[in-house]
Amino acid sequence: MPDDVVKAVLFARDDISGEDVPLSIDPATGKLSVNDPKDYWKSQRFEYTDGNLLYAGYNKEHKALISESTWYIWKYTWSDDNMVLAEGPLVGAWENRLSLDWE
Repeated sequence: MPDDVVKAVLFARDDISGEDVPLSIDPATGKLSVNDPKDYWKSQRFEYTDGNLLYAGYNKEHKALISESTWYIWKYTWSDDNMVLAEGPLVGAWENRLSLDWE
């Protein structure tokens, strides 16, 4: 994928289940569609400090081990309780999230 392509993870709230459903954009047509249920995030991990989210990790495997290198991880930087930077996703092991190639 070219470096100038913006990557994003989009979610929509399912009115019936109340869960966030991942969406995708077809690069050829620009159409938005709901991802196949097998592509939903089945494991999620979060790290907070003082009520602020520092790291969020998502994995497509149910009960994924923190040592698996298939976690999609985001890092959030805060200043005075205001989010000032969101980075990611980078792919790696949840247990090694601090040593990923962050800014």
